[in-house]
Amino acid sequence: MDNETGRGLTAKPLTMALRYLVLTLSCLLAFGGYLVFDLCATLQDPIMEQLGISNTQYSLLYVVYAWTNCLMVLFAGVLIDKTTNRMCALIFCAIACVGQTVLTIGAQVGVFPLMVIGRTIFGAGLGSICVAQNTLTNTYFRDVNLATAFAATLTVSRVGSVTNFLLSPYLYQWWGSIAAVFWYGTGMTLLSLISAVFLFFVDRDTERKGKIQSANRRSRQIKWRDVLQFPAIFWVICLICSFYYINVFAMMAVLPDFLQERNGYSPQTASMISSTVYFCAIPCVPFFGRITDYLGYRLHTLLIAVAVT
Repeated sequence: MDNETGRGLTAKPLTMALRYLVLTLSCLLAFGGYLVFDLCATLQDPIMEQLGISNTQYSLLYVVYAWTNCLMVLFAGVLIDKTTNRMCALIFCAIACVGQTVLTIGAQVGVFPLMVIGRTIFGAGLGSICVAQNTLTNTYFRDVNLATAFAATLTVSRVGSVTNFLLSPYLYQWWGSIAAVFWYGTGMTLLSLISAVFLFFVDRDTERKGKIQSANRRSRQIKWRDVLQFPAIFWVICLICSFYYINVFAMMAVLPDFLQERNGYSPQTASMISSTVYFCAIPCVPFFGRITDYLGYRLHTLLIAVAVT
């Protein structure tokens, strides 16, 4: 292990117990957010009926999230580089939790514009959480099992998505209230916020012991024109991710309702079928992450994944 802290590498060895403690807490950062991300999709018909909104109005719950997310993650990266991973993770989890709370209150009182505002705030937090999550993972695993660690964070996020699709329709059937289900989602974002609090103290203690360096101590001064120096392969990967999310996330937003109307499935069955996209990722992502760490060939793996998708 390289001990040259001037280049941002660890000055003292990190134990595997510490690495996996941080990884566990990091995985939970986005769990609640991704559980509630598609909560609206599983409750589309009840939301439209109880609030008296159209399909176009319903789609705003995803549009405002997407646009806010696009704009906020750029500033999130700069903020992390200028401060610390742990502080930003805590701030972003708090923003996501506040956003989900506002959305839930909007559902409780039947005010759709308030739900849109809550979804906008939520979008400012969730995407930024992923940025902080990735930088934390890189800090603790850059020299060992990095792909496996990234796979673990992604897998737990997918577990959150699957949990939503499998459980939320039944919760609505049992409770008969969209607000009650949204409060359950708010509780899950609170769980992520609590994980961020624990992670803050663990990361701070680790840095004080000289085992890691925060991003603001590793990075030079950031300038916006630096993006012009990014290599071409970076932009190609960005395009790949963009096209992937355009296809998958846009489909997942309406898939449960589409299956109900097209095939006459019950809400529970439609949500269960919708979850298979994420459910298949749960075993595959950590498996291929481990294989990538062991064999390398990252670009070959990327090519195969894109072709299969």
